[in-house]
Amino acid sequence: GFGGALMYGFGEQPGNSSARSYTGISGYYTAGAAGGVALAYAELNNETDNSTLTQWGGGAKYRLNTALEFRATYAQNEVDTTNRKIAVTGLGVNYSISPALTLTGAYYNTKRSGDIAGKADQYIAMGKYALSKRTILYTSLTHAKAGSAATQDTSLGLITQVGNTTANRVAVGILHSF
Repeated sequence: GFGGALMYGFGEQPGNSSARSYTGISGYYTAGAAGGVALAYAELNNETDNSTLTQWGGGAKYRLNTALEFRATYAQNEVDTTNRKIAVTGLGVNYSISPALTLTGAYYNTKRSGDIAGKADQYIAMGKYALSKRTILYTSLTHAKAGSAATQDTSLGLITQVGNTTANRVAVGILHSF
């Protein structure tokens, strides 16, 4: 049930292999169908402004029974030269009505701090219907709410209409895995 990965990407900058380099590590534990946890950490060096982007995150899922599954995630990134930090916390639940039909509810809270303060919340309802093991029909409704009409808040909630603090999105699609 345990696994992990290490990664190093050379910077491809002549004479400076650390410029634009990437370092990452991840690990997970899976307890079969009952659930599992995963953690990841990464650093990306930018030679343009000598900054480092640090990212880390984790998630867990727990299956209560064959129909009900709970999920939680947390991710954060920070730029050392500006102290800009963006953190996202997510909570979700999947409910399987049948082997083919699953309903999902999720909540995401996004906060920005360090350089400027900002916040936004997103609420998602989704339905997925499996036509086969590889093909899924889905539909979703998302409601985003920014802390204010300021750009630092609306950009976190992906609200594109200037002056609005809320947005609603509907998506319908088909996903086929090859």
